[in-house]
Amino acid sequence: MIKLLNILSEEIGGVDTLPRGCTKYPNGSVSKKLCNTLNKSLYRKITYPLIRKVFDMKKQKWNEVMSPEEQERTLSTLSRLKDLDPTRKWQWPSETGKITYGTIDEFINNRIPELGFLYREVDGNLEWDPVNKLDTNYSDLAVLITDIVEQSKTFTVEDLLDDLSEGNTNILQDVVDTVGNYPEILYDRFISDSDLYTTQSLYYSLQGEEVEDFVLESMLDCGWELIHQGGGGDIIDVFLGIDLIMEKDGELKTIQCKKVWKIENLPSTRMNPDSGAYRITGNVYVSKQRNIDLVGYGTLEGQTIIGGRQKEVVIRDKQYVYTDKMVLPKPEGSRYFYIDNPICTNIGGTLSEQVSPKKDNLIKSIQSIVDQSLKRMEKETEEMGLGEMEYINEIDSIERVEVKDFHTEYKDKPVRKLYVDIYVQDSEYAWDNYSHTRYTIGNEIVKLIPGTKIFFTIKDTRTFGPGIDW
Repeated sequence: MIKLLNILSEEIGGVDTLPRGCTKYPNGSVSKKLCNTLNKSLYRKITYPLIRKVFDMKKQKWNEVMSPEEQERTLSTLSRLKDLDPTRKWQWPSETGKITYGTIDEFINNRIPELGFLYREVDGNLEWDPVNKLDTNYSDLAVLITDIVEQSKTFTVEDLLDDLSEGNTNILQDVVDTVGNYPEILYDRFISDSDLYTTQSLYYSLQGEEVEDFVLESMLDCGWELIHQGGGGDIIDVFLGIDLIMEKDGELKTIQCKKVWKIENLPSTRMNPDSGAYRITGNVYVSKQRNIDLVGYGTLEGQTIIGGRQKEVVIRDKQYVYTDKMVLPKPEGSRYFYIDNPICTNIGGTLSEQVSPKKDNLIKSIQSIVDQSLKRMEKETEEMGLGEMEYINEIDSIERVEVKDFHTEYKDKPVRKLYVDIYVQDSEYAWDNYSHTRYTIGNEIVKLIPGTKIFFTIKDTRTFGPGIDW
């Protein structure tokens, strides 16, 4: 998958506050100010049609790209959901984005044939492209629009910023309308290099997948069996909002996973003074609730709790009271909420070293970060002079850089470890000279995945030369 990654360096106060893709621009620059201004859902209604126009031109049908085995696996899982109740109404977005309600048969027969995505070729195979999330992530979209205006001969960053600052959107609409006349050029010049415009969505995805794996591990420990796990463009995940499907004693449950900041077991609460409850702190939103039986909440430290529907709590006459309505627990006017009777939790337990079931995809994502770093370093050397020959020689001697392993160890606290091999055509005595490459790659990875310890190994690929044949 991915990325540029100046993103994680900008922590705006508070735990897990997400940085913005706009950090790619120099501090104080007009481009950064414009990007930060565009980084609002307010402008999505203007920019969304532009992205959809490009996507509609380039997307390929899911049922024409996916292998017969993958299609059969998906349909088999949907059949399991249908067996729960053939008449049950599920919800999913239509092609226009409007929410549609229907049975699983209607989803299979009416929606799946319409499904189309952008795919990219990886090792000779077509894989779902993370840039598909660009139309829903206005942070990455803000970077794209800023880059377009920077390279435009018709519009200027200053004029667009001034117009938006005055509360107008005329110039932004002109930009979208003008660029929209050349969707092929827009795709080739910008979006085809999609790693540049998926940094924020990747950040969400990496953390979301980690939390999802924690929830899965907890459910397995509680005796549940995994039936299906989404991710990477899986249509059950993307369109039905289901991350996990688990089974226990013949009972099938759909689960959506959410990252939260803290999970605490309180011995006494206002609603449960004697038995207490679990307090979950986090600003989360559970989408497509009609499709979800359970919600798994997890922290990046590995705490998890899985809860189902429980009695709604409301304020009446300045008192908190239960109603008979059953709802999935979520924040109401604050950043914390309570779960009285969880299905499963690991609070107070310990976690051994875990390797994510999505480890291969994660390594591919980190590899993309490395590849983008090398491309930028190679491009920098094209503009350098003789005074920088040491750096030029360093980059020229690198054959490739490969990500070998990534995992998280859990002891007193989680420690992420990444192992990277740098293949070079140079003597071992020059290996200390690769400090710039190691620093650049390491810095970008740590910005995306804070707290990562990176272990580099230099490997000489030559069969003849100094340090080998002497």
